[in-house]
Amino acid sequence: MLNSERFALAARLHMMLRRKAARVTGIEWLASNQDYAAEIVRFSIEFASKEGHEDFTELAKKFAASMMASRQPSATYKKSNTNQEEQADMRYVGGIR
Repeated sequence: MLNSERFALAARLHMMLRRKAARVTGIEWLASNQDYAAEIVRFSIEFASKEGHEDFTELAKKFAASMMASRQPSATYKKSNTNQEEQADMRYVGGIR
């Protein structure tokens, strides 16, 4: 799923939470942070089942599926060259002025 689609789902979930549960969330944080998204989805599904909002439950599950699809297997650890990092830092600091 594209990042823009996940962001759009996060915005829709945010608006439903705001209108139906009087909860305010961070859309950008919701679209980028797996732990925060999981907690908001859990709350949304719990609230929707308690209040009987089937459309809300459907949207929360769709958003959860998009977040699971976005999980990438972690890359193998690669030791970085600290000399290159130091040189990049110095070039950046000197290039600002």
